[in-house]
Amino acid sequence: MITILYHRKWYFLCAICDKPIDTPTTVYNAIINSSRCTQHKIKPGTSFAEMAIFFSFIRCLSKFPYIEVSHKYKYYRSREFDIFIIVTINDVQYFFAVEVDGKHHGNTVQKDMEKNQYAANNKIHLERIRDLELADIELENFNNIIQRTSTDKKELNKIIPELLNRFIKWLSNLNMENEKFKKLKASIIKEIKNVDVIRDEKAIF
Repeated sequence: MITILYHRKWYFLCAICDKPIDTPTTVYNAIINSSRCTQHKIKPGTSFAEMAIFFSFIRCLSKFPYIEVSHKYKYYRSREFDIFIIVTINDVQYFFAVEVDGKHHGNTVQKDMEKNQYAANNKIHLERIRDLELADIELENFNNIIQRTSTDKKELNKIIPELLNRFIKWLSNLNMENEKFKKLKASIIKEIKNVDVIRDEKAIF
């Protein structure tokens, strides 16, 4: 009986958004692979830092119907933003993007500057989280940077709250109803207080 149940397929909730997953899987696969819906499956080339940041945004924003959070958002052919957030207020859309720059960005400076310019031209607020090895590489006319000073995963417990606070500051400048903003801010602050990438490592990655 135990063997039958072990190999039987079940429907689970997504580890990221808690919504039902359309495809059933075994209990073993759910435990080992951290079940995810199609939207939140880990994309090739995704770093732990990128998924940890995405996880925090999803956890505090997914319950708000006027906010859409995307991972690997394509904006022009194969070009993409690592994390892209659309906030719709009175039928007007506002955009917030996050790039998590790994050490390979030491070879993509020109492309990074072009993306910065694209964001500026299209009223997209862009924040970059830069790898330790990129500390001496400057991006011209761009200051929205959180510079990593360590390769330790635990450093993300400081970086993610800083990024979420910047998101709150950005939200405060939008034309949002006061009561709506208060509820949204409360949800984000709750996430800030509870960020722990080591505790959540299995769900994150």
